[in-house]
This record gives sequence, C-alpha cells and structure tokens, in this order.
Amino acid sequence: MADDQVLSRELTSLLEALPPAQLVEFTRRAAVGQYQAARRRTLAGTSLEGLLKSMFTEFSDAMIAEIASEIALCAIRNACWTHLLSLPGQWEVQMRCLNGAAAQRLRERNGPAIVAFWHHGATHMVALGLQSIGVKALILVAREQAPWFRHALAADMEVAVCGHPHQAVTALKKALDRLRKGGTVMVAVDGPHGQRNVAVRFFGRSVEFTRGIAVLARLTGAPIVPALATWAGRDWKLDFEVFDALPLPPVASMIPEDWDREVLAVTVRFFEGVIRTSPGQSRLESLAKIAKAPVAQMPNP
Repeated sequence: MADDQVLSRELTSLLEALPPAQLVEFTRRAAVGQYQAARRRTLAGTSLEGLLKSMFTEFSDAMIAEIASEIALCAIRNACWTHLLSLPGQWEVQMRCLNGAAAQRLRERNGPAIVAFWHHGATHMVALGLQSIGVKALILVAREQAPWFRHALAADMEVAVCGHPHQAVTALKKALDRLRKGGTVMVAVDGPHGQRNVAVRFFGRSVEFTRGIAVLARLTGAPIVPALATWAGRDWKLDFEVFDALPLPPVASMIPEDWDREVLAVTVRFFEGVIRTSPGQSRLESLAKIAKAPVAQMPNP
C-alpha cells in the first residue's frame, strides 16, 4: 500500500507538470492505444470482427467494422468510469430513464421483483439506475467490488457476493429472504457459472448459464424484470431502461428442472433481442463467453 501511495504521488507530479494541452494529447494517445487493443482483441482464437460476423450474418462488412469500433469505444468509457469514480471528490452522473412507466411500476410494486441485467453497455451503472428511480435492492455480485462501486451506492443498497459455493449459499438465502418479504433482488443473467448450469441457445451457440435467477423466481413467484444501463450517444451520458416483466410459464406446468430451463431460455432470448438492436454496446467479456461456446445442435425454439 505504501509503495502504491508513493507511485501515485510521483505520477501525479509528472502529470501536473505537463501543460494542459499536452496533458489532453497525452490522454488522447493513451485512449487510442486502448481503442486499438480492443479492436485487435482475440476471443477464443477468433478476431472481434470475425466473431461479430458469425453472430450477425445479415450485416455487411462495413456495418461489422462500425459495430467493432463502437464496442472498442464503449470499452474505453467503461474503463474510464471505474477510474473516475475512484477519484476523491463528488461526481455527477447524468442518467436518463427511457421507460418511465415501467420504472414507476417497479418502484410502486407491492410484491417481490427480480431485476435481471446483462453485461451489456454500462453494466456497473445498473445499480445506480435502480437507485435513481428509488428502488432499493439486494445486488448479487460475483466478486468483491472495488471501493468506488460501494461508495457510489446509497446505504440502503445491499451487496451480496456469490462467487464461491459457500458465498453462493449465503447469497441465495439472503435473496430468498428479501424476495419473500416483498423486496427486490438484482442479478446478472450471464453471471459466473454455478454448480448446476443450463445450456441455452444464444446467437446460434449452446451457451451455459447458471439457473440461479430461475430458481429464485420458481421458489418465490417473483417476476423477472429486465433492466439495462447503456451509453447514450458519443459522450458520457447514460440511459437506464426498465422493461416489462417477462412472460413466465405457471410453476405447476412442468417439473422444476424443465421450468428452470424454460425460464432461462425466455430470459436469454429477450436479451439476445436487446443485443441485436444495440450490438455496439456489447462488452468484450460477454462476447468471449459466446466465442468459447460450441455451435448449438439443438433446434431453434
């Protein structure tokens, strides 16, 4: 820690010694390097553009190149946000709510709700989006979050880590308790694998997803409400959108294992549709998961 503090002071002195115009140019060149690294990124041995071509076969090469460029720019913004929010002082986040009616229904709801999100766009800002519309939630995360994430949340936004088996058991109990009391739980559909994963068709591949979100819905009767935070335009503004609850089959209509699979399929199909409408907001880590998955042999649903 002491070495980090010394390095921080030395770097600060170096950067403060630069004239403002040179500091801007220095930052621009560093960002260009990050952009080029993202464009050259290989995902399971496949280039970014090669993977995009396999996902969006109807798009021209020019459209694929434009999408890859937007993905790289979004990667820079996501990385910058985490660093900016780590700095001392107050920061103002401009966030626009795109679907006020759905947000109001979620806020005024008299029962439990599972807010499902995807690693797409400005993923780390989904919790801030819920906070901005006045929805308190238990947020399930895969690992301990950096201090800036907790600092940005209000005290009534609770976080539960579920990355390891023993943590997952504790987080599941907390989530079930919150939902059974009529509260809200926020969980990533494409989060880390659990002990009992389900393979679902996604962009023509057989991709495994943890069944946690389906189990929570089955055991509590809570609806699954999708939500996303995405980058708005070419600046630092954010859009937050809450969607209508997904149509789920009656719990008694099939055995638990089949119900979980169907609910995951419904949820994944919804987010595939979202990604198809805004492919440039895709995150590299999510694309890597697709690249590693085998081509689906199962028929189209």
